[in-house]
Amino acid sequence: MAKIISKTQFAGVGSIVQLVGVLMAVVSTIYYGDDGLIIGGLAGLVLLVIGSAMSKVYLCSECHNPVANAKVKVCPICNINFREK
Repeated sequence: MAKIISKTQFAGVGSIVQLVGVLMAVVSTIYYGDDGLIIGGLAGLVLLVIGSAMSKVYLCSECHNPVANAKVKVCPICNINFREK
C-alpha cells in the first residue's frame, strides 16, 4: 500500500532562507556588537526554522512524484490511494 514519504531537500529555497538567517546573525554581530547579536540572532533563528519547514518535500512512495502536502488522499500522478496513519 502506498504512503507519503517526507524528505528534506539540501539545495533549494529553504536552504537559501537558512543561509540568509545565518548570515544575518553574523553580519549584525559584526556591525552592531552585542545588540546585533541578540537582534540578529533572534531573526536568524526564525529564518532557520522557516527555511527548515520550506525544505521539506512530500513524495508518493510508488511513483516518487511530489504531492502537495501530507494530508493528500490520492496521488495526482499515479492515482493511488494513500493509507491512513
